[in-house]
Amino acid sequence: MISKRILKRVSKKIVTYVALFFPYFLSKLISRNEKIWVFGAWFGERYSDNSRYVFEFVCENEKNVRAIWISRNKNIVQNLRKSGKEAYFSKSFAAFWVCSRASLSFLTCAVKDVNIAAFDSKKIQLWHGTPLKKIGFDDKITENPNENFLFQTAKLLGKLIFPFSEDSWQMLISASPVVTQRFETAFATQKSKIQLTGFPRGDVILKKNPPKISIIEILKEKTKAKNVVFYVPTHRGEGNHSFDLFETLDFAKLEQVLEQSNSIFLIKMHFYHTKTNPTVSQSLRIHWCGETEIADINEVLPFVDLLITDYSSVYFDFLLLNRPIIFAPFDLERYQIIDRAFYENYEPPGISCKNWNEVAEAISEVLVEKKDKFILERTLAQKKYNTFVDTQNCKRVVEFAKKLLV
Repeated sequence: MISKRILKRVSKKIVTYVALFFPYFLSKLISRNEKIWVFGAWFGERYSDNSRYVFEFVCENEKNVRAIWISRNKNIVQNLRKSGKEAYFSKSFAAFWVCSRASLSFLTCAVKDVNIAAFDSKKIQLWHGTPLKKIGFDDKITENPNENFLFQTAKLLGKLIFPFSEDSWQMLISASPVVTQRFETAFATQKSKIQLTGFPRGDVILKKNPPKISIIEILKEKTKAKNVVFYVPTHRGEGNHSFDLFETLDFAKLEQVLEQSNSIFLIKMHFYHTKTNPTVSQSLRIHWCGETEIADINEVLPFVDLLITDYSSVYFDFLLLNRPIIFAPFDLERYQIIDRAFYENYEPPGISCKNWNEVAEAISEVLVEKKDKFILERTLAQKKYNTFVDTQNCKRVVEFAKKLLV
Protein backbone atom coordinates (compact mmCIF):
# COMPACT_ATOMS: atom_id res chain seq x y z
CA MET A 1 0.00 0.00 0.00
CA ILE A 2 1.15 3.52 -0.78
CA SER A 3 0.90 5.80 2.24
CA LYS A 4 -1.33 8.88 2.20
CA ARG A 5 1.75 11.00 2.84
CA ILE A 6 3.43 9.76 -0.35
CA LEU A 7 0.24 10.11 -2.40
CA LYS A 8 -0.17 13.68 -1.20
CA ARG A 9 3.43 14.48 -2.10
CA VAL A 10 3.10 12.92 -5.57
CA SER A 11 -0.17 14.77 -6.29
CA LYS A 12 1.44 18.05 -5.34
CA LYS A 13 4.39 17.32 -7.62
CA ILE A 14 2.16 16.53 -10.60
CA VAL A 15 0.32 19.84 -10.24
CA THR A 16 3.67 21.64 -10.07
CA TYR A 17 5.07 19.82 -13.11
CA VAL A 18 2.04 20.64 -15.23
CA ALA A 19 2.46 24.33 -14.36
CA LEU A 20 6.17 24.21 -15.27
CA PHE A 21 5.75 22.28 -18.53
CA PHE A 22 5.31 25.24 -20.89
CA PRO A 23 7.97 27.55 -19.33
CA TYR A 24 10.51 24.73 -19.43
CA PHE A 25 10.09 24.06 -23.16
CA LEU A 26 9.94 27.76 -23.94
CA SER A 27 13.32 28.24 -22.24
CA LYS A 28 14.85 25.66 -24.58
CA LEU A 29 14.32 28.03 -27.51
CA ILE A 30 16.58 30.71 -25.97
CA SER A 31 20.35 30.62 -26.50
CA ARG A 32 22.65 30.61 -23.48
CA ASN A 33 25.40 33.09 -22.67
CA GLU A 34 28.68 31.96 -21.10
CA LYS A 35 28.94 35.23 -19.18
CA ILE A 36 25.62 34.84 -17.34
CA TRP A 37 25.67 32.77 -14.13
CA VAL A 38 22.69 32.42 -11.78
CA PHE A 39 22.70 31.54 -8.08
CA GLY A 40 20.10 30.45 -5.53
CA ALA A 41 19.74 28.59 -2.25
CA TRP A 42 17.25 26.66 -0.16
CA PHE A 43 14.46 26.56 -2.74
CA GLY A 44 14.77 30.30 -3.24
CA GLU A 45 13.86 31.11 0.34
CA ARG A 46 17.25 32.17 1.75
CA TYR A 47 20.36 34.19 0.97
CA SER A 48 22.82 31.84 2.59
CA ASP A 49 25.07 28.83 2.43
CA ASN A 50 27.49 27.71 -0.26
CA SER A 51 25.73 29.49 -3.14
CA ARG A 52 25.89 32.81 -1.34
CA TYR A 53 29.63 32.65 -0.81
CA VAL A 54 30.39 31.61 -4.39
CA PHE A 55 28.06 34.38 -5.60
CA GLU A 56 29.87 37.01 -3.54
CA PHE A 57 33.25 35.67 -4.66
CA VAL A 58 32.22 35.88 -8.33
CA CYS A 59 30.81 39.41 -7.89
CA GLU A 60 34.11 40.54 -6.46
CA ASN A 61 36.59 38.60 -8.57
CA GLU A 62 35.00 37.71 -11.93
CA LYS A 63 34.32 41.11 -13.48
CA ASN A 64 33.49 39.64 -16.89
CA VAL A 65 30.71 37.51 -15.44
CA ARG A 66 27.17 38.72 -14.90
CA ALA A 67 26.35 37.09 -11.55
CA ILE A 68 22.65 37.11 -10.66
CA TRP A 69 20.86 35.96 -7.50
CA ILE A 70 17.37 34.49 -7.89
CA SER A 71 15.01 34.34 -4.91
CA ARG A 72 11.38 33.78 -3.92
CA ASN A 73 11.90 36.24 -1.08
CA LYS A 74 11.31 39.81 -2.26
CA ASN A 75 13.14 41.25 0.75
CA ILE A 76 16.28 39.37 -0.25
CA VAL A 77 15.99 40.71 -3.79
CA GLN A 78 15.53 44.28 -2.57
CA ASN A 79 18.44 44.09 -0.12
CA LEU A 80 20.79 42.69 -2.74
CA ARG A 81 19.83 45.42 -5.20
CA LYS A 82 20.47 48.05 -2.54
CA SER A 83 23.95 46.62 -2.09
CA GLY A 84 24.62 46.99 -5.81
CA LYS A 85 24.15 43.35 -6.82
CA GLU A 86 21.81 42.01 -9.51
CA ALA A 87 18.86 40.00 -8.22
CA TYR A 88 15.37 39.02 -9.40
CA PHE A 89 12.20 37.58 -7.92
CA SER A 90 12.06 33.95 -9.08
CA LYS A 91 8.50 34.16 -10.44
CA SER A 92 9.17 37.25 -12.56
CA PHE A 93 9.73 37.34 -16.30
CA ALA A 94 13.19 38.82 -15.65
CA ALA A 95 14.16 35.73 -13.64
CA PHE A 96 12.81 33.45 -16.36
CA TRP A 97 14.77 35.36 -18.99
CA VAL A 98 18.15 35.38 -17.25
CA CYS A 99 17.77 31.73 -16.18
CA SER A 100 16.97 30.83 -19.80
CA ARG A 101 20.19 32.53 -20.89
CA ALA A 102 22.43 31.42 -18.01
CA SER A 103 25.27 29.05 -18.84
CA LEU A 104 25.91 28.05 -15.21
CA SER A 105 23.58 27.61 -12.24
CA PHE A 106 24.93 27.30 -8.70
CA LEU A 107 22.49 25.61 -6.32
CA THR A 108 22.33 24.15 -2.80
CA CYS A 109 19.20 22.02 -3.16
CA ALA A 110 17.60 21.84 -6.60
CA VAL A 111 16.68 23.89 -9.67
CA LYS A 112 13.84 25.20 -7.50
CA ASP A 113 16.52 27.34 -5.87
CA VAL A 114 16.26 29.55 -8.96
CA ASN A 115 13.81 29.01 -11.86
CA ILE A 116 12.85 26.06 -14.07
CA ALA A 117 14.32 27.93 -17.04
CA ALA A 118 17.78 27.14 -15.67
CA PHE A 119 17.28 23.40 -16.11
CA ASP A 120 19.29 23.19 -19.34
CA SER A 121 22.18 25.25 -18.01
CA LYS A 122 25.26 23.55 -16.59
CA LYS A 123 24.00 22.86 -13.08
CA ILE A 124 26.44 22.80 -10.17
CA GLN A 125 25.29 21.11 -6.96
CA LEU A 126 26.98 22.82 -4.01
CA TRP A 127 24.73 21.10 -1.44
CA HIS A 128 24.53 22.25 2.17
CA GLY A 129 27.00 20.26 4.18
CA THR A 130 28.67 16.93 4.83
CA PRO A 131 25.93 14.30 5.20
CA LEU A 132 25.84 12.22 8.37
CA LYS A 133 22.22 11.32 7.59
CA LYS A 134 21.49 9.45 4.37
CA ILE A 135 20.22 11.71 1.60
CA GLY A 136 18.85 11.46 -1.93
CA PHE A 137 18.81 7.95 -3.39
CA ASP A 138 20.46 6.58 -0.23
CA ASP A 139 17.54 7.69 1.95
CA LYS A 140 15.07 4.79 2.07
CA ILE A 141 12.91 6.27 4.84
CA THR A 142 11.71 9.67 3.63
CA GLU A 143 12.91 10.18 0.05
CA ASN A 144 12.83 6.68 -1.44
CA PRO A 145 10.64 4.36 0.64
CA ASN A 146 9.90 0.89 -0.67
CA GLU A 147 7.46 1.31 -3.53
CA ASN A 148 5.35 -1.22 -5.39
CA PHE A 149 5.64 -1.93 -9.12
CA LEU A 150 2.71 0.32 -10.06
CA PHE A 151 4.21 3.28 -8.23
CA GLN A 152 7.65 2.74 -9.78
CA THR A 153 6.07 2.55 -13.25
CA ALA A 154 4.21 5.81 -12.64
CA LYS A 155 7.47 7.49 -11.63
CA LEU A 156 9.16 6.30 -14.81
CA LEU A 157 6.32 7.63 -16.96
CA GLY A 158 6.49 10.90 -15.07
CA LYS A 159 10.15 11.31 -16.02
CA LEU A 160 9.32 10.71 -19.68
CA ILE A 161 6.48 13.24 -19.68
CA PHE A 162 8.25 15.78 -17.47
CA PRO A 163 12.00 15.49 -18.26
CA PHE A 164 12.74 18.23 -15.73
CA SER A 165 11.14 16.29 -12.84
CA GLU A 166 14.47 14.91 -11.67
CA ASP A 167 17.53 17.10 -11.35
CA SER A 168 20.71 16.09 -13.12
CA TRP A 169 24.08 17.60 -12.36
CA GLN A 170 27.04 18.48 -14.54
CA MET A 171 29.20 19.08 -11.46
CA LEU A 172 29.03 18.47 -7.73
CA ILE A 173 31.49 19.56 -5.06
CA SER A 174 32.87 17.70 -2.08
CA ALA A 175 34.80 18.46 1.10
CA SER A 176 36.74 15.17 1.30
CA PRO A 177 37.03 11.70 -0.30
CA VAL A 178 34.58 10.34 2.31
CA VAL A 179 32.00 12.94 1.28
CA THR A 180 32.64 12.14 -2.39
CA GLN A 181 31.75 8.48 -1.79
CA ARG A 182 28.47 9.46 -0.16
CA PHE A 183 27.52 11.92 -2.88
CA GLU A 184 28.29 9.38 -5.60
CA THR A 185 25.49 7.10 -4.37
CA ALA A 186 23.18 9.78 -2.94
CA PHE A 187 22.98 11.62 -6.27
CA ALA A 188 23.43 8.48 -8.42
CA THR A 189 26.19 10.25 -10.30
CA GLN A 190 29.61 9.48 -11.73
CA LYS A 191 32.57 10.06 -9.44
CA SER A 192 34.27 12.02 -12.22
CA LYS A 193 31.60 14.75 -11.86
CA ILE A 194 32.39 15.32 -8.19
CA GLN A 195 35.17 17.84 -7.61
CA LEU A 196 37.13 18.02 -4.36
CA THR A 197 37.02 21.74 -3.57
CA GLY A 198 35.93 22.07 0.05
CA PHE A 199 32.61 23.71 0.88
CA PRO A 200 32.50 27.47 0.18
CA ARG A 201 30.98 28.16 3.61
CA GLY A 202 34.29 27.03 5.08
CA ASP A 203 35.81 30.25 3.72
CA VAL A 204 33.65 32.44 5.95
CA ILE A 205 34.17 30.17 8.96
CA LEU A 206 37.95 30.58 8.68
CA LYS A 207 37.90 34.18 7.51
CA LYS A 208 40.19 36.58 9.36
CA ASN A 209 38.36 39.37 11.18
CA PRO A 210 34.81 38.24 10.26
CA PRO A 211 32.02 40.82 10.63
CA LYS A 212 30.55 40.82 14.13
CA ILE A 213 27.10 39.42 14.84
CA SER A 214 24.86 42.09 16.35
CA ILE A 215 22.77 39.81 18.59
CA ILE A 216 25.92 38.33 20.12
CA GLU A 217 27.36 41.78 20.72
CA ILE A 218 24.13 42.96 22.34
CA LEU A 219 23.85 39.94 24.66
CA LYS A 220 27.52 40.06 25.59
CA GLU A 221 27.24 43.73 26.45
CA LYS A 222 24.18 43.13 28.66
CA THR A 223 25.60 40.10 30.48
CA LYS A 224 29.34 40.86 30.30
CA ALA A 225 29.70 37.26 29.11
CA LYS A 226 32.88 36.00 27.50
CA ASN A 227 31.73 32.65 26.10
CA VAL A 228 29.15 31.80 23.44
CA VAL A 229 27.38 28.43 23.58
CA PHE A 230 25.43 27.64 20.42
CA TYR A 231 22.72 24.94 20.25
CA VAL A 232 21.90 23.94 16.66
CA PRO A 233 19.69 20.83 16.33
CA THR A 234 19.00 19.21 12.97
CA HIS A 235 15.54 19.15 11.37
CA ARG A 236 13.05 16.37 11.94
CA GLY A 237 10.71 14.99 9.30
CA GLU A 238 6.95 14.88 9.18
CA GLY A 239 6.66 11.77 11.32
CA ASN A 240 9.04 13.02 14.00
CA HIS A 241 7.79 16.56 14.72
CA SER A 242 6.17 15.56 17.99
CA PHE A 243 9.47 14.93 19.76
CA ASP A 244 10.15 17.67 22.31
CA LEU A 245 13.85 18.51 22.28
CA PHE A 246 13.54 20.50 25.50
CA GLU A 247 11.44 18.10 27.56
CA THR A 248 14.24 17.34 30.05
CA LEU A 249 15.58 20.88 30.30
CA ASP A 250 15.96 22.30 33.81
CA PHE A 251 15.92 26.02 33.06
CA ALA A 252 17.24 27.05 36.48
CA LYS A 253 20.15 24.63 36.31
CA LEU A 254 21.13 25.77 32.83
CA GLU A 255 21.01 29.41 33.95
CA GLN A 256 23.25 28.57 36.89
CA VAL A 257 25.83 26.85 34.68
CA LEU A 258 25.80 29.76 32.25
CA GLU A 259 26.47 32.21 35.07
CA GLN A 260 29.29 30.05 36.41
CA SER A 261 30.88 29.75 32.98
CA ASN A 262 30.24 33.40 32.11
CA SER A 263 28.36 32.40 28.97
CA ILE A 264 25.38 33.17 26.80
CA PHE A 265 23.32 30.35 25.27
CA LEU A 266 21.97 30.78 21.73
CA ILE A 267 19.37 28.46 20.21
CA LYS A 268 18.93 28.32 16.43
CA MET A 269 16.42 25.89 15.02
CA HIS A 270 16.84 24.39 11.56
CA PHE A 271 15.46 26.49 8.68
CA TYR A 272 12.56 24.05 8.22
CA HIS A 273 11.48 24.80 11.80
CA THR A 274 11.97 28.56 11.90
CA LYS A 275 8.25 29.08 12.54
CA THR A 276 8.39 26.87 15.62
CA ASN A 277 7.43 28.88 18.68
CA PRO A 278 10.04 29.00 21.46
CA THR A 279 9.43 26.28 24.04
CA VAL A 280 12.23 27.50 26.28
CA SER A 281 12.04 30.39 28.71
CA GLN A 282 14.31 33.16 27.49
CA SER A 283 16.51 35.41 29.57
CA LEU A 284 19.52 37.64 29.10
CA ARG A 285 21.71 34.53 28.90
CA ILE A 286 19.36 32.23 26.97
CA HIS A 287 18.21 33.52 23.60
CA TRP A 288 16.12 31.83 20.91
CA CYS A 289 17.42 33.31 17.64
CA GLY A 290 15.02 34.17 14.86
CA GLU A 291 15.75 34.06 11.14
CA THR A 292 16.21 37.84 10.99
CA GLU A 293 18.84 37.74 13.74
CA ILE A 294 20.78 34.81 12.32
CA ALA A 295 19.98 33.96 8.71
CA ASP A 296 23.18 32.01 8.12
CA ILE A 297 24.79 30.10 10.99
CA ASN A 298 28.11 29.89 9.16
CA GLU A 299 28.72 33.56 9.94
CA VAL A 300 28.13 32.83 13.64
CA LEU A 301 30.47 29.85 14.04
CA PRO A 302 33.71 31.91 14.26
CA PHE A 303 32.32 33.50 17.45
CA VAL A 304 31.18 30.24 19.07
CA ASP A 305 33.25 28.79 21.91
CA LEU A 306 31.17 25.65 22.42
CA LEU A 307 28.81 24.02 19.92
CA ILE A 308 25.91 21.76 20.91
CA THR A 309 24.15 19.69 18.25
CA ASP A 310 22.70 16.26 17.56
CA TYR A 311 22.89 15.00 13.95
CA SER A 312 23.40 18.29 12.13
CA SER A 313 26.14 18.62 9.52
CA VAL A 314 27.14 21.87 11.24
CA TYR A 315 29.53 19.92 13.42
CA PHE A 316 31.61 18.87 10.41
CA ASP A 317 32.05 22.57 9.54
CA PHE A 318 32.81 23.50 13.16
CA LEU A 319 35.66 20.98 13.13
CA LEU A 320 37.57 23.51 11.01
CA LEU A 321 37.93 25.63 14.16
CA ASN A 322 38.93 22.69 16.41
CA ARG A 323 36.79 23.88 19.32
CA PRO A 324 34.79 21.74 21.79
CA ILE A 325 31.50 20.14 20.75
CA ILE A 326 28.80 18.61 22.93
CA PHE A 327 26.47 16.11 21.27
CA ALA A 328 22.84 15.81 22.36
CA PRO A 329 21.38 12.75 20.57
CA PHE A 330 18.34 12.55 22.84
CA ASP A 331 16.27 10.59 20.31
CA LEU A 332 19.01 8.62 18.56
CA GLU A 333 17.23 5.28 18.12
CA ARG A 334 13.86 6.85 17.31
CA TYR A 335 15.44 9.26 14.82
CA GLN A 336 17.20 6.52 12.83
CA ILE A 337 14.00 4.49 12.56
CA ILE A 338 11.44 7.23 11.89
CA ASP A 339 13.48 9.94 10.20
CA ARG A 340 16.88 9.13 8.70
CA ALA A 341 19.41 6.31 8.72
CA PHE A 342 23.09 7.27 9.06
CA TYR A 343 26.03 6.64 6.78
CA GLU A 344 28.15 5.41 9.69
CA ASN A 345 27.96 4.51 13.36
CA TYR A 346 27.20 7.51 15.53
CA GLU A 347 30.51 8.05 17.32
CA PRO A 348 30.92 11.84 17.44
CA PRO A 349 34.17 13.52 18.57
CA GLY A 350 32.84 15.09 21.75
CA ILE A 351 30.86 14.52 24.95
CA SER A 352 27.65 12.64 24.13
CA CYS A 353 24.67 13.39 26.40
CA LYS A 354 21.34 11.61 26.92
CA ASN A 355 19.46 14.56 28.42
CA TRP A 356 19.77 18.24 29.34
CA ASN A 357 21.06 17.47 32.81
CA GLU A 358 24.10 15.80 31.24
CA VAL A 359 24.44 18.70 28.78
CA ALA A 360 24.60 21.18 31.68
CA GLU A 361 27.29 19.09 33.35
CA ALA A 362 29.22 18.90 30.07
CA ILE A 363 29.08 22.69 29.64
CA SER A 364 30.49 23.06 33.14
CA GLU A 365 33.24 20.54 32.40
CA VAL A 366 34.34 22.36 29.25
CA LEU A 367 33.92 26.03 30.20
CA VAL A 368 34.27 26.05 34.00
CA GLU A 369 36.71 23.20 34.63
CA LYS A 370 38.47 23.90 31.30
CA LYS A 371 38.65 20.21 30.40
CA ASP A 372 38.80 19.30 26.73
CA LYS A 373 39.22 15.52 26.35
CA PHE A 374 38.44 15.24 22.65
CA ILE A 375 41.18 17.24 20.94
CA LEU A 376 42.67 14.17 19.25
CA GLU A 377 39.27 12.85 18.14
CA ARG A 378 38.35 16.21 16.65
CA THR A 379 41.66 16.44 14.84
CA LEU A 380 41.21 13.01 13.28
CA ALA A 381 37.60 13.78 12.32
CA GLN A 382 38.63 17.11 10.84
CA LYS A 383 41.17 15.39 8.56
CA LYS A 384 38.59 12.78 7.57
CA TYR A 385 35.83 15.20 6.60
CA ASN A 386 37.67 18.40 5.55
CA THR A 387 40.55 17.99 3.10
CA PHE A 388 41.12 21.74 2.90
CA VAL A 389 41.55 24.04 5.89
CA ASP A 390 41.98 27.37 4.13
CA THR A 391 39.88 30.12 2.57
CA GLN A 392 40.26 29.06 -1.07
CA ASN A 393 37.16 26.87 -1.47
CA CYS A 394 35.17 29.43 -3.49
CA LYS A 395 38.13 29.94 -5.78
CA ARG A 396 38.46 26.21 -6.41
CA VAL A 397 34.73 25.90 -7.16
CA VAL A 398 34.85 28.70 -9.72
CA GLU A 399 37.95 27.29 -11.39
CA PHE A 400 36.28 23.90 -11.88
CA ALA A 401 33.01 25.54 -12.98
CA LYS A 402 34.77 27.44 -15.75
CA LYS A 403 36.01 24.13 -17.18
CA LEU A 404 32.39 23.15 -17.86
CA LEU A 405 32.20 25.99 -20.40
CA VAL A 406 35.24 24.90 -22.41
